[in-house]
Amino acid sequence: MTESPYKTPEAYEKHIQEENEQLKQAVEAAKQARINERSRKAQEARIIESMDRESKRRKDAEFIERQTAGFSKQQKTFYKRLMELGPIIEGSAGDAKIDAQSEYSVLLGELVKGGRYVGEVNFVQEPILISTSGHGLIFQGKYHQGTIGAFDTTTWLLKQDPKTKELYLGRMGVIEHTNVLIEDRLAINILDKYPDVVPKNKSPDIFPRKQELPDARPIKPEEQKKRRKFF
Repeated sequence: MTESPYKTPEAYEKHIQEENEQLKQAVEAAKQARINERSRKAQEARIIESMDRESKRRKDAEFIERQTAGFSKQQKTFYKRLMELGPIIEGSAGDAKIDAQSEYSVLLGELVKGGRYVGEVNFVQEPILISTSGHGLIFQGKYHQGTIGAFDTTTWLLKQDPKTKELYLGRMGVIEHTNVLIEDRLAINILDKYPDVVPKNKSPDIFPRKQELPDARPIKPEEQKKRRKFF
């Protein structure tokens, strides 16, 4: 018969209580660990959700900025209201739908009426207007893309703003991710003289945007003299 390690019943009872207490503490520790883990995961989820919201907000803002590039402040206000009206038109009926459609139609007309400026081009008088970048010239009331004797076809037309009377180059474009037609405009600056030669290691701001016209090239003095022979 194996002798019990406990000398008295009280000692055995104390041992049982200690074991129960240890088990209870182990259960509480495991429970607390699960609570901490759930809390950690919930915190991570909130952080990720917050980052996703911020990323979406930033992407939406960048998307709107691309769509409204070249718009005036008033045009941007019109466009944002049009975006608000879209879901209203889709989700309503009766007079509410008709009212929203009417507002949408009026704002859309105001939005595209003035076109959007997507860049600019500089010209000098010699004796006709010649672009300082070599992209083209204005001759007999028309804009010709290219150089003298080497005209290329172009979708840009020489126009005059009916309100400001300022000349500009225009062509039809589309607002990104929509079927809304709008006139793209290149503002025309008429200079008194050719701008100073820009060092090769610097990017000249006087040239139009590359995505709008071919790569620009500066006009050399000898080329200016050669061109004058044609007039």
